[in-house]
Amino acid sequence: MRFHKQKSSPTIASGVSQADTTVASMQPVTFSFWLQLLWLSLTRKRLSKAVEAAESFIQDCRVSEHHNLPAAGSFVLACNHYLPSTVLRTLSAALVGVSMVRPEVVDQVMIVAGSDNNRKRRFHQRIAKFLMDFIYRKWTKNLVVIPLGNGTISLSALREWRRRAALQPVFVFPEGHAAKHFRQVRPGAGRWLRGLGVPVIPIAVWHQDRCWHVRFGPAVNWSGNDDMQLGLAIAKLLPAELAPEWSAACQVETP
Repeated sequence: MRFHKQKSSPTIASGVSQADTTVASMQPVTFSFWLQLLWLSLTRKRLSKAVEAAESFIQDCRVSEHHNLPAAGSFVLACNHYLPSTVLRTLSAALVGVSMVRPEVVDQVMIVAGSDNNRKRRFHQRIAKFLMDFIYRKWTKNLVVIPLGNGTISLSALREWRRRAALQPVFVFPEGHAAKHFRQVRPGAGRWLRGLGVPVIPIAVWHQDRCWHVRFGPAVNWSGNDDMQLGLAIAKLLPAELAPEWSAACQVETP
């Protein structure tokens, strides 16, 4: 795997090179990775080893503005939910970025995942969910699952999240659902993250020119509309074509 640390943010030349909006140019998640993840789930349960296994499909990763990641203490990584069906790739690329700056905390990272048990699924989707639920149960140290459905969120899961946020770094997709473009964050997500009492670091992940890009932003300086601040902090890190709904707000914020 090739890692690159960039001092400045990637630049996108209009009409020349744009972020990928399909999975066609990405390395597929390999069968060997799933076997390694299953083995890790049954044995070692170390997130850093899972990140190493992700080398099979995260073969080139460029990390920029990594100095924004806190040098000590807990923090929250608030990441764009890049493209449906690429959640594992996005998460793996983000953790690769963290491992380049603070490798000692990778095994401690808590991933917040949503699970909609009321959603109708086809047979193969039910099988996949059964397998993922099995894996989830084996990674309780690194995973908090927030049950979703009927517009409600489990209060017990939220309390668990709040309790653990002071003890270990957190990774979360504040949008809630993956999409081609970065859109609005879930209502109340900004206020909730602000209330955790630890630095909230926006992070942008995308794929371009057969390479994954991971860009860290400065900790959100909360004031005013928390949801707007959180969304804008993430949008400003992305190529413009991946956050078209935020373009006007980004231009206003540009000095």
